[in-house]
Amino acid sequence: MICFHGYTSEGLNDFSSMAKFYIQHGFHLLAVDERAHGKSEGTYIGFGCLDRQDGKRWMEYMVNRLGEDAGILLHGVSMGGATVCMCAGLDLPEQVKGVVSDCAFTSAWEVFSSVLKHTYHMPAFPVMHIADRMAKREAGYGLNECNGREEVKKARVPMLFIHGDGDTFVPCSMAYELYYACPAKKELLVVRGASHAEAYYKDPEKYEAAVLRLMEAAFEKGRD
Repeated sequence: MICFHGYTSEGLNDFSSMAKFYIQHGFHLLAVDERAHGKSEGTYIGFGCLDRQDGKRWMEYMVNRLGEDAGILLHGVSMGGATVCMCAGLDLPEQVKGVVSDCAFTSAWEVFSSVLKHTYHMPAFPVMHIADRMAKREAGYGLNECNGREEVKKARVPMLFIHGDGDTFVPCSMAYELYYACPAKKELLVVRGASHAEAYYKDPEKYEAAVLRLMEAAFEKGRD
């Protein structure tokens, strides 16, 4: 299980609660620190655009370490959820069998525009356009360059989308967008009353049951 954390967090922080569950079900965990987070190097946060390529390298590393018969799942929360959605559109190693995306945003542009509108009551223009130009100049990527909704259209492994209907940071509507865009075997779990990145703590039984179903779909049928 390769785990991708949320914005300004670290791998061990976001998956400390889920670690016991995964270990009990026979998984080893690789909890990475995405670029510019935790102990990882990097100056600029990638919001999934840069991190998806890093993620693919982690997958390849684990295949080389564990062998060709390895079975790998991806699990991301918040920014990490967006990262694994964007990973889903890449040509991944065949050992990658499924993806869990928890409260992912569709793109950095769309989630920041939503925050500006609903939290600060500001229009996206011109703030987002200025920020986009700065990101391209300084970090080498545009805020709408990678869009999870577009990337999951290329998904070939089972995917589980999780969101809380009380999320005021990443709108729950984005989970529906990602879910309906995905052509692979999929499931959507919306946890009532859960705010951002709170779904597991709000209803761990439903969360774990959904992940177990994803595991069954991933390892029984593999790629579509």
